[in-house]
Amino acid sequence: MKINKILFFAFIIFIVGCVKAPTTGSLQFSIIDDIGNPAANASVFLYNTENDFFNNRNLIASQVSDNNGVTVFTNLNPQTYYYFISRSSDCANNDFTPHTTLNSVSAGTTVTENATINETGQLNFNNASADPYKIYINGNYWGTVNGNSSATVDELVGTYSIEVRQASGFVNTPNIEDFNATVKVCSTGNVNFP
Repeated sequence: MKINKILFFAFIIFIVGCVKAPTTGSLQFSIIDDIGNPAANASVFLYNTENDFFNNRNLIASQVSDNNGVTVFTNLNPQTYYYFISRSSDCANNDFTPHTTLNSVSAGTTVTENATINETGQLNFNNASADPYKIYINGNYWGTVNGNSSATVDELVGTYSIEVRQASGFVNTPNIEDFNATVKVCSTGNVNFP
């Protein structure tokens, strides 16, 4: 009888020793739109590194959110992840919010990330001059558009104050023009100058 108890406890210890602790975790996204509604049918793209995210390569996985704006990635290594969320029906994405998880995935747990997507459109800057122009959006320098070329930027839906300043080619004073441009959902607004 004593040997049976010893064998029983030895068997239990053996079984417990064979059970491995989890090495992966899960990442749940709860996605809302810019007015607070659950963002159904939003595509979530997951990357290991910032470099992969910015270069859109080495995608780990992608999923589409359910009617509650939720998606869950499982079997992920413990670390921080980079992500991009987009919904083609209204050109909404998370370009204007963080692209990295706030918390690291932990083994054996599910980490929840709250994300917001915003409706976007584009501004297209058309420079008809042979000279380059510097572009300022709402008073902030955006970049330079070379002569006889165009450049496009994604922006949130809304109205923007645009200033274009001739960067070179002027004699005494630069040519400066001001515009108001409206960005509409899934459309491109053009700013033509000079």
